[in-house]
Amino acid sequence: MRYTAPWENKMVGARVNGKLVNIDYKIQNGDRIEILTSQNSKGPSRDWLNIVKSTQAKNKINQWFKKEFKEDNIIRGKELIVSYCRGKSINLQNILKPKYQQVVQKKYGFRDWDAVLAAIGHGGLKEGQVVNRLFEEYEKEHKKEITDETILERISEANSQKVHIAKSKSGIVVKGINDMAVRFSKCCNPVPGDEIVGFVTRGRGMSIHRTDCINMLHLSDVERARLIDAEWGRYVRDRGRRKISGRA
Repeated sequence: MRYTAPWENKMVGARVNGKLVNIDYKIQNGDRIEILTSQNSKGPSRDWLNIVKSTQAKNKINQWFKKEFKEDNIIRGKELIVSYCRGKSINLQNILKPKYQQVVQKKYGFRDWDAVLAAIGHGGLKEGQVVNRLFEEYEKEHKKEITDETILERISEANSQKVHIAKSKSGIVVKGINDMAVRFSKCCNPVPGDEIVGFVTRGRGMSIHRTDCINMLHLSDVERARLIDAEWGRYVRDRGRRKISGRA
């Protein structure tokens, strides 16, 4: 049966040749069809999407769901954006500016921001696409020219406030953080005697890099906020010096 008649969203069943049939019944030549409708019908079921054959019919059913559950989709869209930003450590207030939202609306062809949220909510648009586009606009406006020397100065700058100093089992002294797993990065392979800095990773503790590590020099503004002062403990420094003296 085709999903094109005026009764389409009110159908509750069908009779073929006087007998009730399931809506997935395949019509045969000569069948007499009676469509059963109800004003109390809640509309099509999502199962119908697996039954109808034409793209037009599927689009009409999807449009009904989008319209009927728009408010629910908007709420879900908001929740998905919040969750995505939390997972990526992105400040939501920074990127949800009307001028950034308008760029996204224009890019994807939506009239307003609620329409964008509804599209995310029903799965027509990925939250990551939207957030990344918003963040691109934010970065365009706030990006500053920062030289390698400036980054090194910031990393090496002593903390003027008194902070707690914690020593990890690796022999690294970390300022302000307790009980965090520490690992040495393979990109620059820091050794005792090198000037080092800590980078707080997502879910893998803290990685230790040399302050002149190429990866540290090219961090984004958001990532740079994850840097933390670190230095070698005295025992590790002394041991490193003894090894160097022994080789000499």
